[in-house]
Amino acid sequence: MPSLSEQVVLITGASAGIGAALAQLLAQRFIGIRLVLAARNVEKLEAIAALCRFAGAEVLAHPTDLEKIEQVEALAQAAIAKFGRVDALVNNAGYGQMGPVELILAVDELSILVPWEDGWHFPLGVYIVPLNLL
Repeated sequence: MPSLSEQVVLITGASAGIGAALAQLLAQRFIGIRLVLAARNVEKLEAIAALCRFAGAEVLAHPTDLEKIEQVEALAQAAIAKFGRVDALVNNAGYGQMGPVELILAVDELSILVPWEDGWHFPLGVYIVPLNLL
């Protein structure tokens, strides 16, 4: 198996938190690593990409809203066009609830449902990208 320096790693949620920290850590530890960074916030995404490039990584920063399937497909296609493959996916996008477990609402108690063309959905999406796009 090739070293991480020779890998293409796609990280979602790369503009802040764990995704941003992982991208920077990989860039610093594995000179020449190829990173595909995806997040909704363009300014923060570009700032993290610049730090990773400065550390020696080759970076594709691709603004992506994972709730929009066409943007997910465009992300996969851009990664393949730039690097020819994706070796690892860190599917990190999202957010969590913080606090004592007894104060965290159960899913059925959350009032964050939004209307959608085929019913009601939670605002976080999960998509499976066909392997022929990767």
